[in-house]
Amino acid sequence: MRDEGPSIPIREMIFSTVDRPKLLSQLSTVLSDLGLNIREAHVFSTTDGYSLDVFVVDGWPDEETDSLQEKLKAAITNSEGSLSGTWTTAILPITGDWKVDRRLLKMGDKIGCGSCGDLFRGSYLGRDVAIKVLRSDLLNETMRVEFAQELMILREVQHRNVVRFVGACTSPPQFCIVTAETIRRRKEISIYCIW
Repeated sequence: MRDEGPSIPIREMIFSTVDRPKLLSQLSTVLSDLGLNIREAHVFSTTDGYSLDVFVVDGWPDEETDSLQEKLKAAITNSEGSLSGTWTTAILPITGDWKVDRRLLKMGDKIGCGSCGDLFRGSYLGRDVAIKVLRSDLLNETMRVEFAQELMILREVQHRNVVRFVGACTSPPQFCIVTAETIRRRKEISIYCIW
């Protein structure tokens, strides 16, 4: 048997701040300077001027995230002024599973579609929800990884412009994400989905 050596944990890093030009590039540089390998990067901007930058990284050998959080905070503080401001960050291991009881999930009308899934109105445990269902004919390992990352993002993000994560069905034959429908005005429904 070959000794593979110690495994290096994969983490998801989420940054939330006021949106500004070249933010993704600047954050990528900070992470690279810390010795982190960026596997993926995603940027989401809100209509009220905030940016949510999500990175999947490896390269930090410690299991604990406290030292990484401290180094990251120092790197952002010491950057050339362009990264100054108020930041919210989260560093999360990529693990976990959030399950809803499929038998209690009631599908309603289809209200949208994307390249890899369809969006339905529905109900779960007596509350109105939005249900994003992945198309099983397109399901592959890459989609499963993206699905797991989307679950992690939705579970951790709390913002008034992002709907609340309720849960997910994470086993075949049907993968879906369930979020609470937020009604701001009587006829306006705010739904957040990554397609």
